[in-house]
Amino acid sequence: CSIQEIVQYSCELEKVGAEGSVIRCFPLSRLFKMCPGLPAVEVTTVLNIDENGAVENP
Repeated sequence: CSIQEIVQYSCELEKVGAEGSVIRCFPLSRLFKMCPGLPAVEVTTVLNIDENGAVENP
């Protein structure tokens, strides 16, 4: 099995006075355990990620 990452974006509409609006987006990383022949399982909340971005399996 391997751990794969996808990046999704959460966006918000922000008012900027009379000039109009601005859309601001922020990345959200999601991690999945992928095993051949099995459905992908999200493991984002059960894995630990160190300050360098390396995944530590608990």
